[in-house]
This record gives sequence, C-alpha cells and structure tokens, in this order.
Amino acid sequence: MASHDTTAILLTLFVRHLSRDPEVSSKVIEEQNEVLKAMKENGGKLTWSEIQMMKYTWRVAQELMRVNPPMLGSFRLVTKDITFDGYHIPKGWQ
Repeated sequence: MASHDTTAILLTLFVRHLSRDPEVSSKVIEEQNEVLKAMKENGGKLTWSEIQMMKYTWRVAQELMRVNPPMLGSFRLVTKDITFDGYHIPKGWQ
C-alpha cells in the first residue's frame, strides 16, 4: 500500500500544484529541460547523474509531502509538553 498509494498521491498533488503555481511550474520545467539535454548527451538514458540534477523538483515533492502527507493516519503523538519557536505544544497533541 505504501509504495503504490504514496507514489500515486504524490504525483497527483505534484501535477495539481504545478497547475496552480506558475512560478514553481516554470522552475520545474526549466530543470526538467536541463535533465532532458543531459539525457540526450548520454544516449537518451536516464542515469543516476540526471536524477541528481532534479534538486528543485525533489524539494517541491518534499514540501508537498510535508504539507499534505500522502498516507493519512500516521500522526505523531507528543509525549511531553514542549515549547518550540515560542509555541506551546501540550502532551497528547497530534
């Protein structure tokens, strides 16, 4: 479930986000065009070096997973009262 659903959900969120944010969309497209150029120089194959070129694309994906976790129901539980960056987070909060 985790590998199938999380991938499908993330891809859906990614396409949705790109359609709603032209600035992010243009940066992702620019990065992907650079990857395509590198692939053409490499005989049309996607290698690890091209995947490593996708830094901005990966950061967008990470932010989407942070804001909209792909798997719901795995909430973390605060085990003791804490203060973080000036905010009080009580024990038991999810």
